[in-house]
Amino acid sequence: MEGLLFVQSEVLTADARAVREEVFMREQGYVDEFDEVDARAAHLVLYVDGEAAGCCRFYAGEAGEWHLGRVAVRKTLRRRGLALRIVREAVERMRALGAASVLLGAQVYARGLYEQCGFAACGPIYLDEGNPHLPMRLVLH
Repeated sequence: MEGLLFVQSEVLTADARAVREEVFMREQGYVDEFDEVDARAAHLVLYVDGEAAGCCRFYAGEAGEWHLGRVAVRKTLRRRGLALRIVREAVERMRALGAASVLLGAQVYARGLYEQCGFAACGPIYLDEGNPHLPMRLVLH
């Protein structure tokens, strides 16, 4: 796909906020989308032909374990492999920063996406604002 650009920021940008509001709040009904983690996370936005198409955030945890979350792609741009590109790009950036592993809470319906990137389930299903999630981990070395 032509016209792809990743932009990383240490602050939550207006474009990342807009994608997350559209996907998580308006489309999926989340209320508590923005939290204190946004202030310490890196935010990655994928642009397609100049338009913010998707995003995620990632941040360091303890003992080399990093966290990936808020992976979102606008509905009109789905089914193009963009979420896969976002996850893979974020993982490579975390690897470059010294991550030994990456932990995330996947919406259960998206489990296959993360499995394609090498993540494996590492705990039981839990609810986040009523939505079933599955903890998943990727070991990087």
